[in-house]
Amino acid sequence: MSKSLPTEIITHEIFSKLPVKSLLRFKCVSKSYNALISSPEFVELHLRESRSSDANRVLIVAGKGRRNLYSIDVDSPDDSVTTIPIQRTQDESTPDKVSIVGSVDGLICVVRATDTWSIPKYKYIIVNPCTRVFREILYTSTHNFFLLDKMVSSFGFGFDDLNNDYKLVTVMDVEHFYQPERDTYRETYREVMVYSLNQNTWKLVERVKDRIDSLMVSQNGALLKNNLLHWLFSDLNDCRIGCFDIRSDKWARDVPLTMNLYEHDEIRVRRLGVINGCLCLSTATNSSGVVWMMKDYETKESWVKLFHITPFLGPPPFVKFTEPFFCFRRASKYEVLVADLDMQRLFWFDIGATTYGRAKSVKRIPAFVGGCLFTESLVQIPGGRHIG
Repeated sequence: MSKSLPTEIITHEIFSKLPVKSLLRFKCVSKSYNALISSPEFVELHLRESRSSDANRVLIVAGKGRRNLYSIDVDSPDDSVTTIPIQRTQDESTPDKVSIVGSVDGLICVVRATDTWSIPKYKYIIVNPCTRVFREILYTSTHNFFLLDKMVSSFGFGFDDLNNDYKLVTVMDVEHFYQPERDTYRETYREVMVYSLNQNTWKLVERVKDRIDSLMVSQNGALLKNNLLHWLFSDLNDCRIGCFDIRSDKWARDVPLTMNLYEHDEIRVRRLGVINGCLCLSTATNSSGVVWMMKDYETKESWVKLFHITPFLGPPPFVKFTEPFFCFRRASKYEVLVADLDMQRLFWFDIGATTYGRAKSVKRIPAFVGGCLFTESLVQIPGGRHIG
């Protein structure tokens, strides 16, 4: 490869630390470079380096009413924005809702939900934005849903390191109403489906009738440690954090909540997220919002108040409430990247500043409906093809 440097040094000391964009260019330099960078051993080495150094961090957001994704270099001082095309589907005329499920190891999972009269359809797209390779996954429910039925669905995406497999998880709460000769009665149940990327199959792993709580709306699974997906569930009096382990395809024990989250009757639990590898939870009242962090996973006493937002204070841009929340800026331990979903805008929020000048809007990005933080990688997608 090189007459001046040993292959070991080129591989471990230079190439493993480079961004993916540079490595893709180097693949064109020579056959030997192409073989090295394309090898599974180097892909894993580069991924381990990126994980350990927390390098090459990018935020991916889905633009509202748009067919493209957008990436933001969160460690760039000017918040540079890049457009990422997504492969057009064969039924582009069908109206659907697009959202980002999540990200792991540089792969993004996007779901398109199409409403029909009888059977809800979901089309997943798993894509590596760096290599521009994608794979479509179709899931159609086996149940017939009628006009009086109610359904809440949520999705998760993670990595099963025991089986070297990327998996999708769908959690569905259903209320089914029967009307035989108008003698109406009601059935409730929860289904959990898991898709294996390696096996290209869906599997029903749980169907529970007469569930005692409900999946909270408008939140996908919060991923921790690459294999633990977390959802919020609520009943009339309380809420809980359920944890699903995609290694075993089973629910693990609930993550404990601390009682000081409930300061008064007006408080509402809103959304789960992950910041700096820690599980976070947002709560809100009619006048303000708080983000909590669990510094020591599964330790009830480790919940701390991370930051607090009071809306409409200080000069523009005003921040009504922040959900979700993504990461701290690398150059600052006080600036956290957050989203105001009501305004569909991104902000750098300074949790150490006074009331004035706390929020700085991220420019040049369209109104969006969700996003996720991911680390660039060369990870390949089994059965994938290039975006055309």
